[in-house]
Amino acid sequence: LHAERTALVDEALYDFHFESTVEANDANVHSALCRAYRLFGRFDEAVASLIRSTELSRSTWRDGVTAAELQLKMGLVEPAQSLILGLLETRQDNGELHYQAGRIYHMQNSLAFALRHLERAVQLEPEDWRPRLSLGEIYVLQARFDQAEPQLSKALQLQPSARAHLSMAECVKGAYRFDEALQHLRSAVELEPRNLTALTELGSLALQFGDLELGQDCLRRALEIDPSRAELYGLLAKAAQQKGDVEEAISSYRK
Repeated sequence: LHAERTALVDEALYDFHFESTVEANDANVHSALCRAYRLFGRFDEAVASLIRSTELSRSTWRDGVTAAELQLKMGLVEPAQSLILGLLETRQDNGELHYQAGRIYHMQNSLAFALRHLERAVQLEPEDWRPRLSLGEIYVLQARFDQAEPQLSKALQLQPSARAHLSMAECVKGAYRFDEALQHLRSAVELEPRNLTALTELGSLALQFGDLELGQDCLRRALEIDPSRAELYGLLAKAAQQKGDVEEAISSYRK
């Protein structure tokens, strides 16, 4: 069966190659060839086909975005950045391209450039939750909580996610609104019950405010996911001490 499947794949790719040779200037052919390459894990060739498709037709800029996303998955950040910025040169009113440029600059920790592109993306595509979330995350990093909150609120309205709730929890903590932070962390855990960061943050904050049961439960669940987190054993030991459970406290400290 594997041999038969491999033969069919080779035949399909041969047909695509033949057509792309005959129709070398047809962007749709190169786009189709890319889909075949991606299906069978030949990502370098898929990227090359997508870039060729983008070069041949202004309307196939989305192939360039797909190529950049593949390059990012392959760890090729600078080629992806070069591709996106090249597409932007003649498409300054394209919100998707500004978002992609912003997220790449964010990866590189070039926050000023990231903010410029993400803010433009939000202006152009106000109903796209992705640039709002990235924008809010950067504002939180910069302790610009008043600017972060409306972006994160809108992102949560458009597309609820654990990532957005985690960022919002950090945002409202910065404004000393700890009850709201706890609620956002609970929501993050509800959406992703095995999210290690959400469990750890919720457990730690719950212990700080005296909810020992919730705190211990979250930290134990976090340790089931990653037993190597030594700091979590320390938190569990302190919680056990507060409850007067000396044996559990000693056991946790030993771990």
